[in-house]
Amino acid sequence: MKRFAIRFLAMVMCCTMLFGFAPSSVLANEVERITVVTLSMGEIPRDFDEVVAALNTLTREKIGIEADIQMVNLATYTETINVMQAGGDPMDLFWLPVDVSLSTLVAQKQVAPVDELLEQYGQGILEALGQLIHYAPINGKTYAIPFNGNKAYTGNIVCRKDICDKYGINLDEITSYEDLGAVFEIIRNNEPDLVPLVPENRSVIAGYNMIGTGITEFDALGDSLGVLMNGKGFTVQNLFETDEYKQLLDTLHDWYVKGYIMQDAATTSEVGSVMYLQGKAFAYMNIDALTDNTKAIEHIGITNQGIPTYAKALTLPIITSKSGFFSMGLNSRSSHKEAAIKWLNLFYTDKEAVNLIYNGIEGKHYVKNENGTISRAEGQEGAASGWDTPFCWMFGNSALAYTFAAESDDPEFRAKFVAQNKAAQYSPAFGFTFDIEPVKIEYSAVSNVLSKYRVALETGSVDPADVLGSFLMELESAGVNTILEEKQRQLDAWVAENAK
Repeated sequence: MKRFAIRFLAMVMCCTMLFGFAPSSVLANEVERITVVTLSMGEIPRDFDEVVAALNTLTREKIGIEADIQMVNLATYTETINVMQAGGDPMDLFWLPVDVSLSTLVAQKQVAPVDELLEQYGQGILEALGQLIHYAPINGKTYAIPFNGNKAYTGNIVCRKDICDKYGINLDEITSYEDLGAVFEIIRNNEPDLVPLVPENRSVIAGYNMIGTGITEFDALGDSLGVLMNGKGFTVQNLFETDEYKQLLDTLHDWYVKGYIMQDAATTSEVGSVMYLQGKAFAYMNIDALTDNTKAIEHIGITNQGIPTYAKALTLPIITSKSGFFSMGLNSRSSHKEAAIKWLNLFYTDKEAVNLIYNGIEGKHYVKNENGTISRAEGQEGAASGWDTPFCWMFGNSALAYTFAAESDDPEFRAKFVAQNKAAQYSPAFGFTFDIEPVKIEYSAVSNVLSKYRVALETGSVDPADVLGSFLMELESAGVNTILEEKQRQLDAWVAENAK
């Protein structure tokens, strides 16, 4: 019997070598399955299961890997990730939350370094990203894999195109907060069902990219606890005690008192961009890379979701280490690390995979045009789409994506948009990442103070004349100066090492 079994096994192996097939049980064992957790901006897409099944068919055939993709709503994303990590839930790759610094995730051992894995299994990722892969090393190691899109981010206002056209609002003329205030006044007086301005990520001014009486840009050095003002020089400053920050708070409180800002902005759990898509708001502010930074443009991605939208850059484009956000991380507890990187690498190299996860199923969700662009399939326009996700602006290599005809008649538009990175202005501190480990006690204490004050201040809900002084005193008592000194020390060392 034993001799027969050996002969049978030998026969199976010969068949496999000669004819290129193996029994289904052998093939099944060769398919590795990973879990990927990512973001949704609202409801899970109607055709989610169908598209994921098609995606798994493709990845199974090409690399022998399938993925259980789980989408979590933006409003609860960070909390859900923390619960999953604490509970030991299956998770190999996950979208890194933008409201938690990478150094915090590393200190909490939530993400694993990926340098050796990228060298072995992620050459496509490295080739596509170039120097962007180095946007946030910690102790010389890479922990985050950025989305490959245009990283020359600006601070923008995103607002209703139809309302602007209705009242003759020319966004190209906006150069100051005074100009913005005049726009919000028009909305408050004429559109009672629309909130003029809603907060995004619990702050009206996303990412502090627009501060002072004018509108400017700066490098937040990852977490805004110590910044480079105007993105210049290497002197770390406490943003919260600058004149520019105080001027910003005064402006926001003035807007709040005048009714321009949602009155429960400090306590709501709603997300501004979601409220906007629900037709509740005229505008929100965000950080994004736009196809044209010189004038107001129609934001096709949001318009296609049912709300005609303008986006207008209010700051100069700059690439900082923060530009790496919209990144994937490898869970430290993953038991499929090699497979996870192989799977992710496919979405930086394979046009078919990219367009499936971005645009859905050809013929059902989109159709190809003769000039090489694509259009929504009949019945899939705007909010009616069965595959409407943020994958196209936060995952993989967008240079490989088809161009929607409504966006451009140039089929190479996506690739050219991404290529803007090569000519963009980089912050002098690009590549620097602050390691919080030496000041983690102070960091925790300061974070508690920020949680206590920031939302109220940055939604204009309180008068800074009454609150800002207490905020600064408590920051100092919690150890903010120790953090600033440590960040300056690390930045100085980084500058010396990198011959800046």
